[in-house]
Amino acid sequence: MTTIMTLFLLGICFGIILGVSLGQESYKESIEDKEKNLAFQTTAYIISALSSILILIVNTGLLLIIKKFGFFEKHITITKTNVSIAKKLSIA
Repeated sequence: MTTIMTLFLLGICFGIILGVSLGQESYKESIEDKEKNLAFQTTAYIISALSSILILIVNTGLLLIIKKFGFFEKHITITKTNVSIAKKLSIA
């Protein structure tokens, strides 16, 4: 059950990251059409930084939720819990 939820969550994270990447590419194309001045370059840097921060937040959230799923399964030993978490992180 938690494996299915992990795959679903991974799909959501993939969609978020793909949307950010497509938005960033779209903005880069619109800059090429206009004159390249300091304002457009500054905005491009800000968008790049925000994209990186958003990807960091999404990946950290994915890690935390996968760990919660591993503990939710209530394995008998800590080793089995860690193996379950490692398998899910390998998928992600």
